[in-house]
Amino acid sequence: MPLNREKREQFRTMHLKEIPRNSFNGLPPETDAACERWVDDIIENGVHLIAISFEKGIVGSASIFPMPNRMCEIMIVVIPSYRKRGIGTQLTCSIIEVAYEAGIEKIWLSVNAQNYIARHIYRKCGFEYINLDPSGELDMVLDLRRFIEAENVNVASIMNKNVVAVQMDAYCTTAIELFLANQVSALPVIDNRNTVIGILSGTDLIVESNFRQRVRDIMTRGVITASGNWSVAKVVRMFRTQRHRCFPVVDSRKKLVGIIGRKDIIAYYWSKMQA
Repeated sequence: MPLNREKREQFRTMHLKEIPRNSFNGLPPETDAACERWVDDIIENGVHLIAISFEKGIVGSASIFPMPNRMCEIMIVVIPSYRKRGIGTQLTCSIIEVAYEAGIEKIWLSVNAQNYIARHIYRKCGFEYINLDPSGELDMVLDLRRFIEAENVNVASIMNKNVVAVQMDAYCTTAIELFLANQVSALPVIDNRNTVIGILSGTDLIVESNFRQRVRDIMTRGVITASGNWSVAKVVRMFRTQRHRCFPVVDSRKKLVGIIGRKDIIAYYWSKMQA
């Protein structure tokens, strides 16, 4: 996003005050003047996603820097007091999606070998090591071309069509029976026209007092759904950015036609490996 004057100052402060100086390959620069020039260069030459806290303003950022041959470099920063909260993972997943949508084929980054948290995040997001020098800088790369084939496979071809759903007016005891009988992680909630109006997870039912209520009283509204004609790659990106185990699949009239979960994606990729 474009950074206005206020956000530029917050971005600069994040590097000047929150990040240890000269901690990685001489960056951020040790002197304030050099650090400010470095941050200004980052702002001018990159595309940025920022994480904002109501209390501290900008607490993290993901920056992408275009390179020749459909490549780019990325840099992820999260201030120390906000680490281990999932912000780094969210920023990494989001900037990968930005790069993919921009037509980038390979993403490159460098990480300190001793930064085990960042290394874990990048590996989790699909990056592979180019070199493994444990004493200094590690180069990692993510080849986005492997997702191209998944763009040609639609959700309808791999989703579970035998979806188990629950009526909005049903009692939660009925939902519990469905959970136990079918071993599912979530139940789409439908009305009498088979329109998806919510979703019910096991977490919604762990409070005993909920057992006597109706599904409509405790379900999650504003459910995120997928379309059968979407690509598998698009749903993979949704799983990266949303903390959901599955998405109901609907047609153009919002009628329930299936469900797609992480297991369906894994099974698809596994079948390709076995072919």
